[in-house]
Amino acid sequence: MVIYDNVEIFENGPCELVVQSRGLLVVPSLRLGGSDGRLVNVGPQDLVIVARGLMIGASATQVWSVYDALVGLVSEPPRVATLVDDAGREWEAMSLVSVTTTGPMQTGRVKSVAVEATFVRFGT
Repeated sequence: MVIYDNVEIFENGPCELVVQSRGLLVVPSLRLGGSDGRLVNVGPQDLVIVARGLMIGASATQVWSVYDALVGLVSEPPRVATLVDDAGREWEAMSLVSVTTTGPMQTGRVKSVAVEATFVRFGT
């Protein structure tokens, strides 16, 4: 169970969170004619968390309805809310920035589609 802004985003299917690298953004020191071989600390990287899971339903219509509800949480300017995983760990001030299907609709007794949702905490 993964909750964002008090909405369970993969309500019927499994989901895992992948926390991207944390730390400082370091780039080559550039000057006219190339790099001088040193590195420059630009500052902290933005926190990025990718939720990968399955949206499952009794019909394709039900699955796409859940998918569309998640896409509806993407907004401009980005909505800022708390992301909570199934262990109760919380990440505050996260923004949902993209939702992508990662494969075709799977059919059988139930329907499912694999989805990735990307969350960013800007300016960390």
